[in-house]
Amino acid sequence: MSYRCYIVPPHLLKAIGESSHNPDTIREAARAALQSHHAFTAKRKSHIEAVIQSRRSSRAPPPTRPFVPAHVLRHISESEHVDEEARARAARDLEHTLHLESRAKHREEGAQIAAEVAKLGKDAPQRSIYDAEHTSSERQLPGKLVRAEGDKAAKDKTVNQAYDNVGTVLEFYKDKFKWNSIDNKNMDVISSVHFGQQYENAFWDSEERQMVFGDGGEFLSNFTGCIDVIGHELTHAVTEHTSALDYQGQPGALNEHISDVFGIMIKQKVQDETSQNADWLIGEDCILPGVKGVALRSMKAPGTAYDDPRFGKDPQVDNMKDYVTMYEDNGGVHIYSGIPNKAFYLVAKAFGGYSWEKAGQIWWKTMRSGKVPESSTFLQFADATVDVAKKEFGEDVAKTVRKAWDDVGIRLRYQLSLPTLRSLSAIDKAPNRRKVLQTACGATEFRSFPIRQAEKNLFREINDHTGIPYPVNGPVTEPWQKVFLLIQIDLSRGGWPNKISANGRKELMRDSGRIYIVMDRVLRCIADILGEREDGRGVTVTLDVLRSVHAKVWEGSEMELLQVEGIGAAKMKRLTDASIKTIKQLAGLEFYHIERLLSRNPPFGHQMLNQLSGFPLLHLQVSVISSYTPAQDDKEDASMPGPCQSWVTRIVLGYSNDIIPTWCKKNPWATLVIEGDDGRLLWFWRGSVKRMEGTKIMFVRLDAKKGESVKATFACEGIVGTLVRFTLTI
Repeated sequence: MSYRCYIVPPHLLKAIGESSHNPDTIREAARAALQSHHAFTAKRKSHIEAVIQSRRSSRAPPPTRPFVPAHVLRHISESEHVDEEARARAARDLEHTLHLESRAKHREEGAQIAAEVAKLGKDAPQRSIYDAEHTSSERQLPGKLVRAEGDKAAKDKTVNQAYDNVGTVLEFYKDKFKWNSIDNKNMDVISSVHFGQQYENAFWDSEERQMVFGDGGEFLSNFTGCIDVIGHELTHAVTEHTSALDYQGQPGALNEHISDVFGIMIKQKVQDETSQNADWLIGEDCILPGVKGVALRSMKAPGTAYDDPRFGKDPQVDNMKDYVTMYEDNGGVHIYSGIPNKAFYLVAKAFGGYSWEKAGQIWWKTMRSGKVPESSTFLQFADATVDVAKKEFGEDVAKTVRKAWDDVGIRLRYQLSLPTLRSLSAIDKAPNRRKVLQTACGATEFRSFPIRQAEKNLFREINDHTGIPYPVNGPVTEPWQKVFLLIQIDLSRGGWPNKISANGRKELMRDSGRIYIVMDRVLRCIADILGEREDGRGVTVTLDVLRSVHAKVWEGSEMELLQVEGIGAAKMKRLTDASIKTIKQLAGLEFYHIERLLSRNPPFGHQMLNQLSGFPLLHLQVSVISSYTPAQDDKEDASMPGPCQSWVTRIVLGYSNDIIPTWCKKNPWATLVIEGDDGRLLWFWRGSVKRMEGTKIMFVRLDAKKGESVKATFACEGIVGTLVRFTLTI
């Protein structure tokens, strides 16, 4: 299946269709074109899915990607700030853009790329420039040959610009990356100029295997004179032969990003600009005077390239915090390419010098490394660049690359090694507490905490004589056993046995702090792994262990009172002897009762209640509103067990505290897990208690059998004793 990428993307067309600055006739024309496009897309949905399934066995030509994005054309076609003729041209070019996309989606994958590449054994690619003679039909391309390889300059300036700039791009690839033409086999490059009537776009036509240039109009022009435009579009063709990326969502945005990277490097090479001195603007020379903007994209500051009522505002984003799944523009490929674009800019600027000397080499070798799958996410691509940077240039360079990705919000979520991720992924379904903790302690990161000679007697004593819930069978010699036993003795609140020297105790204290930091990341990773598997029971148990590790008290034990500042073992015993075993019970006493039970004078009772007023007193309600009938085009979830139905369910979350709960000087976060009677995950929610001020009401869809018993668990992270359970029979 193939797509086209226009330098004017669809989101700009939408902006034109919605702009009040454009006349109704232009807006209606743009809307009609978009509706036609969406209708065709829906009709071809099943066909496209079949094409995607067969893609690996029969590689289709990748998308045709015009340089000017469709959303620019849409906005111009509806703008009241341009004359009728300009709006009509934009509407016409928009219609053609949408036609190209529809044609691409309509064609089945059939021809192999290998059948279309140049013959082997050539010494150099041949450039051929054709005059399309203003035809708007791809069937009539390439047109009339005007200049072939080696010919003298033509009288037509546009022909010569295309000839020279295509040559400059090919020479850049050959000189800086040892890559010959598009396919590394000296494939010929065909270009057609003067396409359409004042057509404001340029693109690499992946089906016809050639470049196509319009002459431009009132706002966008000079496509053959923009070296970054030609570099961008030809790089789409190069990408086909290195790491072919799907043109949808994050891999599609990476596809656009790679073209921007090589387009900008070629521009900087022609202008002899270093990373520090370059403007990092894409399509700068396409914007004509009078337009409120500097370019079509900015890699240095995505989202700032233009702001014009006829165009709209540049919608690119530069950080993952602004990433939202969308349907338009093939999942926002032109919008979210700004995120990796900013990362490349930061890397190149950090290295200094010319962008192609180090940053460009890392990106190029990443594309040829085999580590970038067709469906690559931003994080996968980021990890691949870091790996390549370390291999080619060393650890310090790799850290610089990683920092750039971190700065745009593409971070290693858990900061755990690949062997650890693999071992955690092997955890059994519905694990119990022991299994969760033992699996977590097996993380590779804990191998840096061996049992020292001075610690052997201590851990032997902990294992054999302290009554921990999960002793180790056999000798205690491995690092994972040290972590496993240390956490248990801490959560049991029994104190470390006196079987270690003062210096040994200090060393172990230092280890302990680092162990708990790593354990937090490991347990969160396990929870996410089990959540991805829809293992609700496993998620519930893992969050139980995570709360316990944070509080250093087992959830459900009689020691939760030890979380309260000022209460130690002796005071806890007095309270439990008086049947006060939970923080909630303690918070319900009068101040003088607290002072009497603990033999303390005023204002101790008031101070204690003031502290306890921040302890989260959560409440939860779950109720079924009605059965849910999905729309006809909704897909059935094949993972739903047996004769499940869908139910509209009302969930009410809140707290009974008079103020927003605060514990240990922080507003805690809470998690809600809803599981079926077989332990499968039905729903998960996580958020700050601040989001529950005045109660939080959610209406969600639960897939369950009629009569099934559904269990909900609601608790604050890092605090033991806040747990609320609710059982509902569907």
